[in-house]
Amino acid sequence: GMEGEVCVEEDPGGSVAVLRSQMKALLDEGSLTDVSVQVASSREGGVVLLRAHKVMLAASSPMLKTMLTSSEFGDCGKEVLCLGGVDEEAMRWVLDFVYTGSVVVGGASSLL
Repeated sequence: GMEGEVCVEEDPGGSVAVLRSQMKALLDEGSLTDVSVQVASSREGGVVLLRAHKVMLAASSPMLKTMLTSSEFGDCGKEVLCLGGVDEEAMRWVLDFVYTGSVVVGGASSLL
């Protein structure tokens, strides 16, 4: 090849795990998040906003991708995805799955 060209071989499977863990770290520190997911609060009624990355949600769930790209997205607030019928605990399970690839499911399966 060209002088000074470097061929980078990806470790099959490993690179996805690395990307996921880096995205999870960004989520945990609230870094570069670009969407708030509005869900029902587990505790006192009312709503909770959970921060996330649109690209992670869209890539992991066809339903969430459809919602994020629809003209109604943002109806309940700028860059807010309203999931009124989903409670906070279930959404945290979904986010765990989205960002880690594994989850203990107890009612969140309808979103996936």
